[in-house]
Amino acid sequence: MTDNERLLWLRDLNDGLSRANDRLFKMLCHKERECVELREANANIRLERDVTDGLLGVAMDELLSRRSA
Repeated sequence: MTDNERLLWLRDLNDGLSRANDRLFKMLCHKERECVELREANANIRLERDVTDGLLGVAMDELLSRRSA
């Protein structure tokens, strides 16, 4: 292999690696956005769970107070 052929081979290899790196970077950015969305959804679900627990507690207390009255 001549120096020129080696140089062309290395350039092609570098181009392929650069394209792969770009593709992986885009995939990483997409996954990071998905993680942010999932964290936000989790926070909303926890909030809804806490509110529901509170409402259930109030309803149970009211039901128990009616039975004892």
